[in-house]
Amino acid sequence: PAVPTSAPQNLSVDDVNDTSVTLKWRSPENIGSGLDGYTVEYCKEESSEWVVANSELITSNRFVISGLTAGDLLNIRVVAMNAGGRSEPVALAQPVPVREIVGECLCTKQFSLVNVTINDKEPGSDIVDMFNYRPNVKYTIPGKINLLKENTKSSAVFWQEWFTVLEHFHRLNATVSDLVMGNTYTFRVFAENKVGRSETAAVTKDAAHIQKTGIVYKPAECKEHDFSEAPKFTAPLSNRAATVGYTTKLLCAVRGSPKPTIEWLKNQMLIGDDPKYRQINNQGVCSLEIRKPSSFDGGVYTCRAKNALGEATVACKLEVKQVIISDEKERK
Repeated sequence: PAVPTSAPQNLSVDDVNDTSVTLKWRSPENIGSGLDGYTVEYCKEESSEWVVANSELITSNRFVISGLTAGDLLNIRVVAMNAGGRSEPVALAQPVPVREIVGECLCTKQFSLVNVTINDKEPGSDIVDMFNYRPNVKYTIPGKINLLKENTKSSAVFWQEWFTVLEHFHRLNATVSDLVMGNTYTFRVFAENKVGRSETAAVTKDAAHIQKTGIVYKPAECKEHDFSEAPKFTAPLSNRAATVGYTTKLLCAVRGSPKPTIEWLKNQMLIGDDPKYRQINNQGVCSLEIRKPSSFDGGVYTCRAKNALGEATVACKLEVKQVIISDEKERK
């Protein structure tokens, strides 16, 4: 016939808060006809009715009883099951109060602890982080969050969240990626074996600040156009005929960069500052005014333009005519 196992061993509470109790235990010493799984049962202190916490047999030596009411005192036991039936139960020596475990008190001169209740989520609801630069971290809000408020002049409020980035990691160094730019991080490491996790952790001495990458503006390279040009006449001088005693003007147009220097010559001789002539250069339009010319002012006139890139010339012929009065007009 099938024989039940002996009772499970070393039942203890691993964690407790205001909605759940986490248990752990060791396998029975005598398996008997095999081990199919475990049943976890609990009852309130003032009641004698035992409630089965798991709907199906569990094979793990760890179980979380969830959906509890804060303030209750619970008696808890674990039974091993096989073909031979139920084993003797192993029970906790003392009832477990369903309440949140609060850590050490902080110095009230420096900090104050504020309890905030999340009303828009059911206790134990799962939240998933969806930030762009961090991994999707799934964690559980038990219904209350402790905010740590530092009493400074600015009264800044921050709250500290710990996220698990690596589990069951055996190497002595690790790289944490996909962090949020601009945030500051502190890291801690726990040791873990089959018995459980270490009570304390090694914490980094200095916080790691993720610098924001600056954007360097590089303007597109643009080659400037070279507008330099040797002088070039766009409108040449024209041959003219003038009358003695009547002022006449010679005109031409030139362009060039840098702005060219203009010189006038008569019969290949530089006119210079001769007061008989008036030289004007306005926006590339060059003019030479000959005041009351005589027959001696006729000849070949040349306009010469020069700059650092070269020079250009243009010339024309000026004929000065004498007015002839007929004898008949003199008689009259």
